[in-house]
Amino acid sequence: MAPLPLRPLRTLILACAAGLCAATPAAASEQPEFAKDIVGGWVRSKTLHQADARLSKEDAGEFVQKLSGIVNVFRALPALNPPRGVQVRSSLTIPPHAPAVAQSDHPLPARVVVGLRAYVRSRSSGEVWQSRREAPIEVSVNSLPLGLPYAEDSSGHMYLEPPVVGQLAGSPIYDGGMVVMTKITRPMFLPVTRERFLLSQIAAARQGLSDYEGERAHGTPEGSWAEEKEEAIRVFEKSLRGLSKRDPAHADELRKDFLTRLDVTETVKRQEGAYYKLDTQAGVESFSKRIKSLEAELAALSVEERHAPAYLGGPSDRPSLLSDAGPEARRLVVPNPDFFDRSAPRTSLQTLAIASPQLNQRRYFRALLRLRATVREQLDYQQLQNLLHAG
Repeated sequence: MAPLPLRPLRTLILACAAGLCAATPAAASEQPEFAKDIVGGWVRSKTLHQADARLSKEDAGEFVQKLSGIVNVFRALPALNPPRGVQVRSSLTIPPHAPAVAQSDHPLPARVVVGLRAYVRSRSSGEVWQSRREAPIEVSVNSLPLGLPYAEDSSGHMYLEPPVVGQLAGSPIYDGGMVVMTKITRPMFLPVTRERFLLSQIAAARQGLSDYEGERAHGTPEGSWAEEKEEAIRVFEKSLRGLSKRDPAHADELRKDFLTRLDVTETVKRQEGAYYKLDTQAGVESFSKRIKSLEAELAALSVEERHAPAYLGGPSDRPSLLSDAGPEARRLVVPNPDFFDRSAPRTSLQTLAIASPQLNQRRYFRALLRLRATVREQLDYQQLQNLLHAG
C-alpha cells in the first residue's frame, strides 16, 4: 500500500512556525450582536468604467444607467427603505475574463451585486461597527446559468443542464434558487450527442495515458527533493530571525522539531520513489483499459443512438456512465450560440439571473440572512421584466 500523501512543505513550515505564538494565550472574544436599530444607507462600492466595457463613453454611460435601474428596483423594497441594521453596498462590474466582452456582436455581460453588511454592537461596551462580511444578492446580466464544465473537446466545454425546480413570475427557478428572466424565446441550451461525449472521453483517456507514459519515461520524482529541502530550511530560518534574538532556546526547540518533521518527509519521499514505478504502470494499464472499453461502447451504438442526446446521472452500467433519460438523469448541453439577439445594441438587457450565493450560516447573523431572504421575497419581478423589455 502506498503511503498517504504528505501536506505541502509550506504547510509544514507554517505548522512549526505556529509555535512562535503558542506561549501567548488567545484573548477571549465575546459574541457581538446584530445592531438592528441602526439605520444604514446605500453605498456604490464599485462601478463600471468605460475601459472595462470596451464601449464608447456614451454607450458606457447608457449601460451604467440600465444597470443602475436594477439597483433602483432593490432600493424601492420596503425591507431596504430604509435599510435597518445594515449598510447596502451596490456594485456594477464586468465579470473577469468574460468571453463575450471581446465579441462586438454579443450583448455585454455584467454583474450587479447588492450586498448587505451588518452593523454590529459589542454587548459589553455598546460600541458599534460595521462587519466586513457581506451577504450578497447577485444579478448576472446577459449570461446563461451554467456551472462548471463537465467535459470538453476541441469545440468547447460541455455542461450538465441545470435542473428547473419551479416557476416564479413566468420565469424558471433553477436548483439553488436562481431565477432566470429573459424575453427571448429561443432555447438557452443545445443537446450534446452521445457520440460527441464518448469521443471527448476517449480523447481525455488518451491524454491521460500519454501523461503517464511521459512520467514513466522521466523516472522517479526524487531529483527535486534536495532543492525542496534546502528551500524549506531557508524559509523556516527566515521565520525564526526575530525569535532567535528574543529567545534563542525557544528558537532551537522549534528548529529541532522542524528538522525532525523534515526527516520524516524525506523518508516518505524515498518510499514514494519505490512505489512510483508501480503507480505509473498501474496508471498506464488503467487508461489503456478505459480507452478500449469506451471505443467498444461507441462502436456498439447505432447511427440513431450516436446522434441521440447524452444523459448522465441515471442508472448506468456503461463505461462512460451515459444513461437513459429519466427523473435522475441530466442532459449534457452546450450554450446555444444563437440564443442572444445579436442585432440588438451591445448595451441591451437580454437576460437577468438573480441568485443568493450560499453562505456559511455560522459566520452570519441569522437576522441578516432573514433580511436577505425577505429582500428576495419582496423583489418586484415585474419591474425587472419591464427593464428587460425596455432593452
